[in-house]
Amino acid sequence: MPDITRWFYYQLINIFMNYTTFIIIAVVIIITSIRQINQYQKGVKFTLGKFTSIMEPGWRIVWPIIQSYQKVDVRIKAVDVPDQNAITRDNVTVKVNAVIYIKSVMRRRLLLKWKISDMPFLNMPRPQ
Repeated sequence: MPDITRWFYYQLINIFMNYTTFIIIAVVIIITSIRQINQYQKGVKFTLGKFTSIMEPGWRIVWPIIQSYQKVDVRIKAVDVPDQNAITRDNVTVKVNAVIYIKSVMRRRLLLKWKISDMPFLNMPRPQ
């Protein structure tokens, strides 16, 4: 084979390897950026640390390094309030027990400003 033909084949192989490497890296980045949001969850997408959008259930793309996300459970939550003793006006002792059901309506505000453990009524002092 003449040297020109051999050089041409080497160049073709080199170009093919470069494009193949680029395509493999692009496919790996796309596959690793696919995230799944379950039916009972919502996702909050942040781009460079700033709120961008709320992600609905399904497969979503979150680009690494630039974007991040956080899953939030939107099911109704039940919080048990411990028993409390009280005395009525006619001096009868009463034991009160309660369950609080929490359903998120304004999801953006809930996701960005509150945690369930930070709810003010959960941290109130309770009489003994």
